[in-house]
Amino acid sequence: MLADPSTSHSFDRTARVATLLNGNNAPHDTERAQLQTFLDEAKDNIANYDEKLELLLKDMNALREERDALQCDAQDAQTILHPIRTLSDDVLHEIFAHCVPEWGALEKELMDEPDLAYSSLNSKNAPWTLSHVCFRWRRVALSAPRLWSTIAFTW
Repeated sequence: MLADPSTSHSFDRTARVATLLNGNNAPHDTERAQLQTFLDEAKDNIANYDEKLELLLKDMNALREERDALQCDAQDAQTILHPIRTLSDDVLHEIFAHCVPEWGALEKELMDEPDLAYSSLNSKNAPWTLSHVCFRWRRVALSAPRLWSTIAFTW
């Protein structure tokens, strides 16, 4: 009728078990003893599973921390190997020069829409923003007179 609890983690769902679950009748004495033995062992087994799961969670968290540290180190390596670091100062000067408007374009912009025009005094515009990226970019931007040769503002 009921499975031997020492060899199984669950009891046999026979027709008798279904009848007991679907009704309100009490189990026979032998069934009660088997069910009680199964229940006692099940509680122990559940506690064992909980311990194993806790250990697995600790291992999983340790693995996550190791993975995160490795990922951080890999991102640092990728940053260090970025191609922008290989550009010469002359190339950066040229790139930076394209970040500020030429005087002719700036003059037209000031005449057409003065409220929306580029302002070289606005710290949110180049060359100011370029000089705040890193020490090298600051040095390159400050050494490029072309970036600082035009002052445009509206009043």
